Amino acid sequence: MVEFKYGGDPFYDLQEAKDKKTIQKTDDDSSRTLGQLAMYARDSFAHQHRTHLFQLFIFGNEARFIRWDRGGALVSASFDFVEDSKFLVLFFWNYSYLTPVQRGWDMTVSPPMNDERESFSNAITEWIDSHGGTDQVAQQFPGVESTLDPAYPVYKLTVTPQNLGCQQELIIQRPFVMSHDVLGRSTRGYLALSLTENRVVFYKDGWRVDSRDIMSEGSAYRILADCAIENTPTVLCAGDVVVDGVAHKTVSYRWARMVGADWYIACSILRPLLLHRIVQPVAFPVQSLGNSKRFVRVLRDCLKAILQAFNAGILHRDISIGNVMAMFDDNGKFIKGILNDWDHFGYVDVEKPPRSVRRSGTWPFMSIELLEDPCKHHEIWDDLQSIFWVLLYGSCRFFRTRGTD
Repeated sequence: MVEFKYGGDPFYDLQEAKDKKTIQKTDDDSSRTLGQLAMYARDSFAHQHRTHLFQLFIFGNEARFIRWDRGGALVSASFDFVEDSKFLVLFFWNYSYLTPVQRGWDMTVSPPMNDERESFSNAITEWIDSHGGTDQVAQQFPGVESTLDPAYPVYKLTVTPQNLGCQQELIIQRPFVMSHDVLGRSTRGYLALSLTENRVVFYKDGWRVDSRDIMSEGSAYRILADCAIENTPTVLCAGDVVVDGVAHKTVSYRWARMVGADWYIACSILRPLLLHRIVQPVAFPVQSLGNSKRFVRVLRDCLKAILQAFNAGILHRDISIGNVMAMFDDNGKFIKGILNDWDHFGYVDVEKPPRSVRRSGTWPFMSIELLEDPCKHHEIWDDLQSIFWVLLYGSCRFFRTRGTD
């Protein structure tokens, strides 16, 4: 990826960066240029399946190389390619010899066969039609109606179980949920056709922190299943992406830890991230429920899950309107509510090490006590209060109420 500008380098040169203890300039023009570079990287990650990508930034007679992954960005020193073009020539010469994996392509993802592409298109179209058509799906399940967006390529991928479930072969196209950030978890959610199950399923991928103290979302669901916690998701497959014994892992953190290097500039702490994948039956957001009675039933079922998990020593810690969901059968009949997205779960036992040094939760639905005290330990009462805020928000936002004089 190459970006040209007449001028406006958003980064300091080495010595000035060392003096200021940052490589990033803070004036408006520099911030806009860096934002543009980050936006291009984000869009490439959104449309493609990559572990990393290279960017060449040319400004006037000078240039820099940038290597992006979901954990951070490595920026080269600037060089004058008009006066001395060897760095530019050597880069393209060496880049031409890189394998697709070295260029950043995720080789567990590939183009599907024509018949698989057609099966996917037919399955998604039939699924949307069976749920009321494009307009109704757009209201009740925003984003899903754009699954077949031709601006996004169609891909085939294999999800290999590591935590639970069986291997799944999927066809996907445009995600209906995606992060707008180039760095971080970068979670994406898809409506997918499972060639293994021969049905439409939900597929999610995201980059989780690689730490012995932080369990993956798939492992959390395995614990919930082992404890027979009701009203939690059924997982068809879950696991980190590992190819030939090597995990899909960000590497930018390695340079962030080279404190003694001559070129090192102090930066924020970067953590290694692993690509994690999950396949589940499709669950529906609360706006698809149609009436407030079903909404309250969903919350009742989620309360059961919270209390049973608490008795098993587990707390959800991130309850919001987005992970209180409903299950329907193939005929559209409401079955039950489920509490989804347990990737931020924690332990009731305060003696166990915290799973994250950062506060977890979705701000509008967090308990007042957690918001007022950043050092407060998360308790069952905080999750219960979050259910109240979900009830209040959902009732006002998604369901008609009788007016009073």
